[in-house]
Amino acid sequence: MSVTPSNMTDQSHVKPCHAVILLAGGLSQRLGHAKQLIHKNQQPLLCHMAQLALTTQPSAVMVVVPTGQPKMISLLEQSVDDKDHLHIITNPAPHIGMAHSLDLGIHALHDWQNAQTSSQAGDIDRVLIMGVDQVLLNQAHLLDLLTAGDKHTCVTASQYPQLGSDHKHDDDTKDNDKKYVTGLPLVVQYDMLRHWQPHLSGDKGLRPFIRALPDSHIARVTQADLSHDIDTPEQWRYAQEQGWIDR
Repeated sequence: MSVTPSNMTDQSHVKPCHAVILLAGGLSQRLGHAKQLIHKNQQPLLCHMAQLALTTQPSAVMVVVPTGQPKMISLLEQSVDDKDHLHIITNPAPHIGMAHSLDLGIHALHDWQNAQTSSQAGDIDRVLIMGVDQVLLNQAHLLDLLTAGDKHTCVTASQYPQLGSDHKHDDDTKDNDKKYVTGLPLVVQYDMLRHWQPHLSGDKGLRPFIRALPDSHIARVTQADLSHDIDTPEQWRYAQEQGWIDR
């Protein structure tokens, strides 16, 4: 199922019972410095994405950062307005890969929900999973992800053109369509995410599980701008030249 972006910003359409896991626990080894601290509109990407996640009015936002980065934690605590819904999780083994950060985020969300009363936590039915480096991501796309699909949809994922043969999401493409990536950000039914959690490994995250789903259980929301992320010095310089991030 493919969904055309609506560019809506009316949050009344968003069901209230979702949480967010923001994956910012990597080491940015290919880039050579922490992408979390790159600035956009005079704000670190880490804080920008946390604020963006909060605009979807989630029950909670779990932000996973690498251990040994007090500056990241301090920036989040100082810059993010809604501290009641923000929870910072540190990843002591960021070299293991994205799946470990996701596993930590899921565990933290489960523990948080168990610690709340039913009126505080609500019945979380979906989890929005975001990365930190898609510099053109906006609120409208996140809201589209949260409202697309139907009762049979297990995953609502972003879809965007694949840029170059070395793009990091190459394996996310379906065999019948090598021109597009199906990837982050995405929304997963919480029960399905918990079912997949024990099998997470490496740097592929949810990719193998999503690929195994029947196409009827996946909704895709197209947003071409999401092709532009920051993994390498070349991508970083290009984003600066375009004015997407601060010089």
